Amino acid sequence: MSKKLSTNIDIILFQSGPAWHRITSSKNKLITGLVDFLKSIPSSSGPLIADDISTDRAARTAIWMLDRLVSPSQSEIFSDLGESQKFHNNQWLIYAWARRKSKQEFEGIFQQSWINLEKSHQGALMAWIDVVNTNNPGKLLEWWKLVKRSCIPIRDDWFYTPLLIEDYSKKIKNNRERQAKLLELVFSGTDKFNLLNPIHNSCLRLIIRDIASEVPEYVNQMPETDKGWFAFLYNMLGQLGFQDISKICQEAYVPNEGYGAILSCAKLLWVYSNFSHSLIRLIDNLDTVEDICPYDSLRLMTKLVPKSKVEIWDIVLDYPERGLFPMVAFCKWLKPSYRDSLFPYFGHYDNEIASCAYQAYLNKTPRTVVNFLWKNNGFKQPMWQEIILDRHLFAPKEIKPPSVVEDVQSVEYDMRLYDPLNIRRF
Repeated sequence: MSKKLSTNIDIILFQSGPAWHRITSSKNKLITGLVDFLKSIPSSSGPLIADDISTDRAARTAIWMLDRLVSPSQSEIFSDLGESQKFHNNQWLIYAWARRKSKQEFEGIFQQSWINLEKSHQGALMAWIDVVNTNNPGKLLEWWKLVKRSCIPIRDDWFYTPLLIEDYSKKIKNNRERQAKLLELVFSGTDKFNLLNPIHNSCLRLIIRDIASEVPEYVNQMPETDKGWFAFLYNMLGQLGFQDISKICQEAYVPNEGYGAILSCAKLLWVYSNFSHSLIRLIDNLDTVEDICPYDSLRLMTKLVPKSKVEIWDIVLDYPERGLFPMVAFCKWLKPSYRDSLFPYFGHYDNEIASCAYQAYLNKTPRTVVNFLWKNNGFKQPMWQEIILDRHLFAPKEIKPPSVVEDVQSVEYDMRLYDPLNIRRF
């Protein structure tokens, strides 16, 4: 690997400036350069010290880039790195390697000495979802049999179990069939519904959100007591023809067990029945909706605000304690022809909001205009904008920036949204 290529790769991995425009080598040479960088990192299984943190981040970035650049038929490059190096967080290495296996080969990943799946199984789970990727959703649910045979105690994992079930439900397009399949999953191993079980909890949450997405308009006063909330839920579910779900909820709201979850279901259904059909009513009650169901007023905004009414978003783009979520929702909703409305946010005090707006702007702008931005130094862009623009124009297509910088919670929940080349490094 040439010294020039090595220097440019270091600039990208440590995000010290724009460098993609200077990399003219082939994809294979870029892959070799990334592997050489990873192999140059001293192997260590001890705790990170402060000076190692930036190198550890750069290593994750290099693995992430390799995953996108390397052919789907090549897995050895990742297993070789796993066996020769000790990375502090190897989720991305596991994911890159395991998702290149066939379904038949997949069980073999649990026998690899460099993988500790009890501590870092998110990468394996995400790989499983990629490998199955079939029109038969039931295949996804074989994950639990797979880990049970390998004696890995993760069936009751509260963090990743919901993600698997969400992917399972998304593959079933018919609403009633999806609800029936989720109930079937709930009772596949037991006759008793228990909201302390993450599978049961996740299934009920998805069923209620599914019902809420199509609930008819039902404007009424907000219940004042928990008893009133429960009564509203049972009554509404019964009216909509979901007596079986109503019965489950009534049996599950045991104090210190399912009480809070059932209360949340009632509030979600009330919000959607009252405010998912009227933008005016939603805007007049934004604080109430956000207090009862955080983030749902923003989800409803994307559904209700007409594409020509950009100005309506002013009231929520700086909504307190919602992080990047409002800007992400706005950017996904925004028509390309209204992209100039993002200009004021390029100088936002929160760099994540600023970069999300700028990244979305580039994705909604014609290539000729973006080229002009790069060539015209009169704009004197901040360094972070130059880095995003450089990547947008010159990085290989597999690792160009996505249309938005996803919200922190979304990325932490689903590593498939991970993007270590953005301003916050994940």
